[in-house]
Amino acid sequence: MKKFLFFALAVVLAAIISGCAEPLGVRSSKQASLVYGYLDMSEASSGVSYFDFKQVLPKTDEPYHHAWVSDGVFYDSLEPGSYSVDGFGGMSGLNIGCCNFGGERCIYTFGSQDNGFRLKYATMYFMGSYKVKESGGWFQESKFEVVPVNSPTETEVLEKILANTEKGSEWEKYIKWKLEQLRKAGKK
Repeated sequence: MKKFLFFALAVVLAAIISGCAEPLGVRSSKQASLVYGYLDMSEASSGVSYFDFKQVLPKTDEPYHHAWVSDGVFYDSLEPGSYSVDGFGGMSGLNIGCCNFGGERCIYTFGSQDNGFRLKYATMYFMGSYKVKESGGWFQESKFEVVPVNSPTETEVLEKILANTEKGSEWEKYIKWKLEQLRKAGKK
């Protein structure tokens, strides 16, 4: 019985420590684009545990796409079309891997995005790096703004994604190629 309890505890701890990021593996199609970026949530009430895109055009019955998130980096494989950021957020309180103890769900938006962004063909699209700055007090409604920042760079974001990419996959090959192109262009 003790061995079983020890094994069960080890499995639960491994799940908590590993977090929720999934490896980037098989492309959904040859037309799919890798869309990625970074969110610094150090001044926000929560970290980022989800990031959602909404397909605007062409219209579809399933317009929502949930990006992978790991240490502030978000990334997803999207088909050609027009997209906007539907929202992102996480949980305040004590967060350990996928588990949250106490706190509440914090939801953020990018605000007005006009028509969002358009993916016409297979590409690698860096949305940029952003910082969420939040203000407000104990008895005030929190306000926040999403501002562009220079760090981490596209190269640094791709290196983090590469660490979560399935070895031998098409995405691994494309990410390595893109990193080589960025380095040749002198971008760190």
